[in-house]
Amino acid sequence: MKTLFYTVAIFSLWNFAYSQVSDRLFSASVPDIPASEQQKQVGSIIGTVIDIIDRNPIDNATVEILGTGLKFNTLKDGQFKISNVAQGFYQVRASAAGYDLQTQNNLYIEEGKPATAFFMLKKSGLKETAETENTMPVPISTKSPSYPDEARKNGVQGIFYFMLDISETGSIVSAKCVERNVYAEEGKLKDAQVIQKYPQAVNQMEKEALESLWQWKFKPSLKEGKPISSRVTVPVKFKLDSSPKEEKKEKK
Repeated sequence: MKTLFYTVAIFSLWNFAYSQVSDRLFSASVPDIPASEQQKQVGSIIGTVIDIIDRNPIDNATVEILGTGLKFNTLKDGQFKISNVAQGFYQVRASAAGYDLQTQNNLYIEEGKPATAFFMLKKSGLKETAETENTMPVPISTKSPSYPDEARKNGVQGIFYFMLDISETGSIVSAKCVERNVYAEEGKLKDAQVIQKYPQAVNQMEKEALESLWQWKFKPSLKEGKPISSRVTVPVKFKLDSSPKEEKKEKK
């Protein structure tokens, strides 16, 4: 008899790169989405690249969306815009001569809406000071969601992406699911097919993930060493695995 057990994985937030726009942060770090699975809807990314110390714009910095070939060299005012980007999650990197690279992960592109990416680059070799201490929020207390019986029984698995707004004190003030990548029947059914056949299971998975995230606590994001409000995207994974050890025990 085949025994199933589940793992609920919370993807690491510690490798989120710093980004800030109007004292808001937009982050990321997510698996690449195959082009065949990306939706046809398109959006864009706009933003600015500046020096982290003097706040002057950086001319001719390269901003690229990793894995797509899309890139743009900033203008004299440090601004850039990349259009016709398929809806989904991306890693966006800014680079300039004499500066350290900076990458923003899990930047979500929504249909018809511009996403904002603000880069503050540090000159190569510059030591960290209060002026350069700009960090993403760090989870200091987490809770894993329960795997719903309906989903486990029907073999529904997948990743749910949640956008969290975090206050200056590290508390979550809003949370919503922005994308669901689910599959069932060993990958034979995906996304819309799964949602159509097992709507209750998918909804329960999203609900459990959301309820667990509301119990998270964060060390707030820092801008120039001071706490500020922020926004991060958190992927929550539900996965069923077979357990060979359990199978042997049952046979005995």
